Amino acid sequence: MPGTPIRVKPDPGISGSTVLPDPPRISSYGEFEGQTTFSSLRLLLDQRLLILRVAAYGLALSTLFAFLIPRRYEARTQLMPPDPARERAAARSRTGADR
Repeated sequence: MPGTPIRVKPDPGISGSTVLPDPPRISSYGEFEGQTTFSSLRLLLDQRLLILRVAAYGLALSTLFAFLIPRRYEARTQLMPPDPARERAAARSRTGADR
């Protein structure tokens, strides 16, 4: 098939070989060769204190933030004064329509 790369194994007898080794293959379930679900779970168990510490900091920061924001939102509005040019135009159109 044209365009398909050819994989070549590096020759261990030649020093300074420029042929790159094969990259690790990925299986259909997203695991690298030699890494199983059990080893992934083991990694999580080994790092459980770090995970719990990060979760506790996140909980503390989100609780602090929830108490710091105001409970009520105070909306302020300001009415614009009427535009005199529009009032004159409206008055002219009313007088013209009455005739």
